[in-house]
Amino acid sequence: MQPLSFILVVAELVSASVAILLAFLSLFCRKILRERGIHRSLWTPVFASSYLFLVASLLALLYTFSVDLMMEMKTLEILYHVTWLVGIGTLTYGVYDYLRMIEKS
Repeated sequence: MQPLSFILVVAELVSASVAILLAFLSLFCRKILRERGIHRSLWTPVFASSYLFLVASLLALLYTFSVDLMMEMKTLEILYHVTWLVGIGTLTYGVYDYLRMIEKS
């Protein structure tokens, strides 16, 4: 493995770890808020986007190893970017919806 590939693998593993941490934190927050009777919150889109970020990180890892796995690199790259776009879009919508809820109250 070349040094640049090693750096990319480490970066994607760190990104995947942060996405897993974000998913767990948002799940715990959703659970606590649901116990208190709050069903609409910012944490639902945060959880969805963290899941998508995790998928994108895993796709990036597959992309890094695609030469070894003989996979189509363009397909993995497209899936990676689409997953990140959907994740960012979901997170943006969640923040916007939460902002509207705060403005109403």
